[in-house]
Amino acid sequence: MKKEYIFLSVIIVALCAYLFLHSSGESNYTLPEIETVKASDIKRFEISRTGGTVTIVRQDGNWVVSDKKYPADKEKIKKMGEAVEGLELTALVSENEDFQRYDLDRQNRVQVLAASDSGKETRIMIGKVAPTRNHTFVKLEGDDRIYHASGNLEKLFDRTVSEIRDKQVVTIDPSNITGLKIRKQGREMHLERTEQENGQTGAWKSADASDIDENAVESLLSKLSDLTCSRYLDPEQGPTKAAEDLLAAIELKGNQSVRIELFEKNKEELYPGRSSQNQYPFLLKDFQAENILSDTDTILGIDREQSNENDS
Repeated sequence: MKKEYIFLSVIIVALCAYLFLHSSGESNYTLPEIETVKASDIKRFEISRTGGTVTIVRQDGNWVVSDKKYPADKEKIKKMGEAVEGLELTALVSENEDFQRYDLDRQNRVQVLAASDSGKETRIMIGKVAPTRNHTFVKLEGDDRIYHASGNLEKLFDRTVSEIRDKQVVTIDPSNITGLKIRKQGREMHLERTEQENGQTGAWKSADASDIDENAVESLLSKLSDLTCSRYLDPEQGPTKAAEDLLAAIELKGNQSVRIELFEKNKEELYPGRSSQNQYPFLLKDFQAENILSDTDTILGIDREQSNENDS
């Protein structure tokens, strides 16, 4: 009986020790500290995958991407910088070098470098996002262990040059637009916004005293106020200026003058376009271009004529 008590006591002590070491889900390892670069100090990103590297550089206060120095999307770059500065490892996932399982093998991983002018750098290898969608599998340079890092880093950094480029093609303040000229299907209309005695802008009037659908005018200006494209075209692949390809030309006058041209849609059902505010030809999604063209048809009276023809 005494031996049984001794045996039970040993088991109880062992169990207590086990529970103590694993209590409250505490880990018995130490996560490495990462030396991160402050977002405000970052001057260069290098994002590398199999097949090439995307370089993003800050020049004269503006971000540009690739050796062609395309303007980059400031909001996307801001989020990337914040992710680097706040980079945090939350758990050790594996010490077995099972890189392919987590998309951290050479074929699939995304390597990120964020560097300051002073030479301070943050380097990290990014794999796939964890099932929770709130963490990403990562690996550090010179460390073959795999960790969890907070956030969906794959979504932030796994981007092409096209995805990083600034897609803004027209930016206006509709309240500052005082003149509008539209040309479409051989028709042309000039509109001016009247000015009241108190200095406030008034109604829209046409040069030939035609009836104006002011709701359509304001709708058009709203759509053009913050127009972004789907993607850009290479200059040599851009739309021609041939009259047969041009669908509509819109000119805006005010404290800023802007010209927008839309061309016949391509095989992808996207509409090529040009803007005087952007040197690169671009493509608009079908619904974007067709909504703009619908407003021009209403302003020019084309839709009313088509409706009358259908009725007859």
